[in-house]
Amino acid sequence: MYVRPVTADDAPGINALMNPIHALGLHADRGPWTVDDQQAFIQSIPRGGVLLAAVDGEEIVGLQDVRPAGDKQAEIHTFVKLGRHGEGIGTALFDAMQLRVEALGTQVLWATMRAHDAGAVEFYKRLGFEVVGIEASRVRARWRVIPRADPLDEPTLA
Repeated sequence: MYVRPVTADDAPGINALMNPIHALGLHADRGPWTVDDQQAFIQSIPRGGVLLAAVDGEEIVGLQDVRPAGDKQAEIHTFVKLGRHGEGIGTALFDAMQLRVEALGTQVLWATMRAHDAGAVEFYKRLGFEVVGIEASRVRARWRVIPRADPLDEPTLA
């Protein structure tokens, strides 16, 4: 399994990933989707946004997108193929995404998930997100970038 940026050719694979997730009520957006819908989604990723796929063989088994949401903030969404949870797919996506959002200057990521999706809440908590709000049907979590120390900027001990 590897992680790479999404291309327009991935629309059918994204569709195959997302529609079963939607059918279980684990996605807050409308659906089911068509391949054309997925192509439009891919093209709608704005400047400063990132869309990554986790691929196993020829199959897309995970998807993560980040879209700007204000000054140095962005919204993140993560989807893993049903039956493949617990294999590190979401974590691999986040590890790759983290490097990209830091390079873009993002300092805060926001995740919103369905309150009944305990697996998603726990996933984001494991990544270091902090739950900052709970409504009747949604949970909101925040992750802050902790800048990596540049070894060249480290003070030296005398």
